[in-house]
Amino acid sequence: MAGANGDIKEIVYTPMTKMIVNDEHKILTIYGATGNGKSMYSTLKFLTRIIRSRPTHNTYIIAGRDIQTLEKRFIESNHSVFNWKPFKDKWTYYKQNKSGGSQIIVKGKYGDKQIFLTPFNNINTYSRVLGSTIDGFFIDEAVESDELFLQECVSRTIRQEHSWLIQTSNGGDPAHYFYWGVVDKSMTVDDVYENTDNKPVEGSKLPRLRSVPYEELRYQSDDRDRYKMFYHLSLEDNPTYTQSQLEAYYREYPKNSYMYFSRILGVRGFTEESPFSSYTTQSNIVKLDYPYVDREEYTQHVFSVDSGGHVFSRKIMADSMYNDGDFGTNKGGHTVVMNILFNKNYTKGYITGGYFPNDMIQLNNAEKISQYIYMQKTMYPLAQHPYLFNDPADSSMMASLLSRVKNVNTIRPATKRDMSIKMDEPVVISLMQQWFADGKLKIVDNEFNRRWLIPALQQARLDNKGRLIDNEDWHSDVMDALKYIFSSLYRLLITKI
Repeated sequence: MAGANGDIKEIVYTPMTKMIVNDEHKILTIYGATGNGKSMYSTLKFLTRIIRSRPTHNTYIIAGRDIQTLEKRFIESNHSVFNWKPFKDKWTYYKQNKSGGSQIIVKGKYGDKQIFLTPFNNINTYSRVLGSTIDGFFIDEAVESDELFLQECVSRTIRQEHSWLIQTSNGGDPAHYFYWGVVDKSMTVDDVYENTDNKPVEGSKLPRLRSVPYEELRYQSDDRDRYKMFYHLSLEDNPTYTQSQLEAYYREYPKNSYMYFSRILGVRGFTEESPFSSYTTQSNIVKLDYPYVDREEYTQHVFSVDSGGHVFSRKIMADSMYNDGDFGTNKGGHTVVMNILFNKNYTKGYITGGYFPNDMIQLNNAEKISQYIYMQKTMYPLAQHPYLFNDPADSSMMASLLSRVKNVNTIRPATKRDMSIKMDEPVVISLMQQWFADGKLKIVDNEFNRRWLIPALQQARLDNKGRLIDNEDWHSDVMDALKYIFSSLYRLLITKI
């Protein structure tokens, strides 16, 4: 494989990376763990498309964290494909100055091509670049970009028939537009090959390929866009690693361990600071078909509400009545319901889902919550509704719930701490972790949990005192509502360990 000052003719391809080289999808995503070769393959794809582009297609963008990072990665590094044969003598770099921004001029097959470098988190800078007609985009570490920037790039790519976009990333925030707006709506290797056995489709000449990890596939939309494609690369896709190196790496990070998902697969959401990431793998998520569950055993359906004064716009929640920029759609807390179906002895439970009523009028939220709880009764008809715990900081919501919700036995404020038994937030977080670790708490595989709960668990962070950090958005709201169930039932749950 090509190394420093290399030659692209020396690259050794795997079956997966051969697909990337030949891929012609309009929007192409390449991601996975660090060290799998995605930067090399994506840069090669980017430069090849530019050099072969038509005479009228002249303007392109490379976007990243900042200009200095882009210069080091693509301009200065001998490991950059820009500095490999046959590309290294075909371009000239012009640093940013008073007369214009940083740019690369590439000698293409049909004339000179202009590549602008832009930071993707500086709206003043990238707005000037996006004012032009862009023929192709390359976004490095796209999951770290400003979401508005990425949405604009995707939108422009879709609008212009000839335009295309390539983006790369390691694992990141599952709630970012990179995932829910692009990756989850893209075609996968599993769309090319037959389902579980991963056999080549009839007539295909390509050998069998590895499947995309379940921890990524579970997010995939049923209605995927055929002009989008994503590849999840692994360490085996980088032929510079010897067999002994790969074996040593896998011994260091055993399969299905937290670090396996983080370091080897680069799965979204698995970050070292998260107290709950390791409990969002396949072993913790279940398909709960209630008629086939012991309905006489799982009889206690408990609910909680975290109250907030903000709403989602249609940009985030498709069925919202609010447009982006309306009052209440700015960053802040949202009202959310969470629910857990416990067995009758409160020794095990399923997180059955949750709900955002998404209304600026509090009484409307309470009415929607009442309807939601009623719907849960139709799904779990033998389960009782013993408790609804409300955000203790919102007495107004408490009054609204008492006036609207009639299908719960007890509605009361959640217990946040009880110093008589030395119960505070760090103790409650530890209890939640212990239930997950012991396999006593499972996550039901449904739309709400995939879209909201799992990302909230993966993005949760603790401060130096062991308390959840409030990031003032819906992640924290979901975690607070879940936490209220454990803190309010603490005396009961702690005796069941």
